[in-house]
Formats: sequence, C-alpha cells, structure tokens
Amino acid sequence: MVNAAIRIAQPGSRSPSYQAIGNMRMRYQRGKRTSGFTLVEVLVAVVILSIGSAALYSGIGYGLKCLAQIREERRAVQILLQATETLRMYNWDQLHSSSFLPSAKTYSYNPSSTRSPGVTYTNRIAVTTVPSASENYLTNLSQVNVAIDWTSGGSSHHREITTIFARRGLQVYVY
Repeated sequence: MVNAAIRIAQPGSRSPSYQAIGNMRMRYQRGKRTSGFTLVEVLVAVVILSIGSAALYSGIGYGLKCLAQIREERRAVQILLQATETLRMYNWDQLHSSSFLPSAKTYSYNPSSTRSPGVTYTNRIAVTTVPSASENYLTNLSQVNVAIDWTSGGSSHHREITTIFARRGLQVYVY
C-alpha cells in the first residue's frame, strides 16, 4: 500500500513542511539551504582560479625571459672585459699592427638545448687617435673601442667599452 501525503505550510508560518511519497518521508525548510554549493558558485570559483593560474604562468614566463636577457647581457660584458684585458698585454707596436690585432672576432654560445640555436656575439676592436688629446700627446695616446653586437629575440643589442692606451703607460702622463 502506498501512502501519498503532502502537507503544505501556510504563508508566514515557520513550521517545517513534510512531504511523503510512498513510504519515504522528506523534511525540508523553505528558503534555507542545508549543504553544498550551487552551480553558479562553482563556476565563479573556477573562473577566479583560472584567472589566477593564467597570471601565475604569465609571470613565470616573463621572469624566465628576463633571466635569459640578463644572462646574455652578462656574457657580452664578460667578452668585452676579456678583450680589453687581453689588449693590456699588447705593447704599443702590437696594438697598432693591423696584422696582429684582429678587427672582428665571433663568439658563439649554444646552450645544451637542441631547441634554441644559441646566441652569436661579434666583437670588434678599433684603434684610433684620441680626439681630445693635445698636440704633445697625440702621437703617444691611442683610443681603443671594443664593441660587441648580438641578436636575440628578434632584436639586436650593442655594448661598447672605450679606453685610452699610452705609449709608455698612463702613469707617465698622469703625474
């Protein structure tokens, strides 16, 4: 035998309503949730988490790109300093000899990754006269420009160091 009874609460009444279908009876209160999340709440939470995850991954990618640029800059400065320190070992005649001093040299850095072709640095050395030197020092001073160029990420970069060399050393002309 199946009992089917429905009791409906009067408007404004705070008493719970009962509903019986068959032998099963359910109790609920109008206007109050007992547990769980609605579909709208779950969708809003998923959208917020998606935006946060996208921002996090974007920030990590940007940080790695900046790190690679800094690494390339430091490598270029190291090459410039190495070339400048090597020039300190030359005497005056070697510094002005076109056969002894290379005008351009290429350095390649290829990381152990097979996906990236690496970075190629081109180093140029130019020896000129000092533009601001007086007539007395013009034949005893030389200006050396060491420049380096490389291309990465679709843009070209350039760094340069300029120094002055003296025929008998700088201390003779400073004191």
